[in-house]
Amino acid sequence: MTEAEWLACADPIPMLAFLRGTASHRKLRLFACACCRRIWDRWGKANPPNEVEISERFADGAISSDEMCAVRSRLGAMGGISAAWAANCAKFAVLDDDAKVAADRAVTSLLFFAYHLVYEQTFSRTTFFADHVKAEAAETDESKELSIVVRDVFGNPFRS
Repeated sequence: MTEAEWLACADPIPMLAFLRGTASHRKLRLFACACCRRIWDRWGKANPPNEVEISERFADGAISSDEMCAVRSRLGAMGGISAAWAANCAKFAVLDDDAKVAADRAVTSLLFFAYHLVYEQTFSRTTFFADHVKAEAAETDESKELSIVVRDVFGNPFRS
């Protein structure tokens, strides 16, 4: 990836892949937490789940890996593919031991959430049809916005 591609990229996934090996675990984890917070903001929830704050504290060294594991083990699995399922996946993501995995899974969860939230909002119980075009547009818009967050958190890797 060149600097021009970095600055123009509208997809956070290749941007995170480019940062492999150079981004700090702390920034990757905090980025994962930012993804999870975006879900709760989009969902209209007043506060993010407790797991986000725990993961942020872990990134700053305030709690241990064992404490993170204990919180993760108390989370319940949620089946189905829906906005709620994607939000639940994000909670699991921010608690992952590996910050790189946490960031990747949080991005995926956020993009799934953006798609399924609009899909569910446009679903008609009469026609059993949802507006896939609007749902895909919501996912694309979220991807564009998230690439801005990547640049904000990680800066420009081509400049000191």
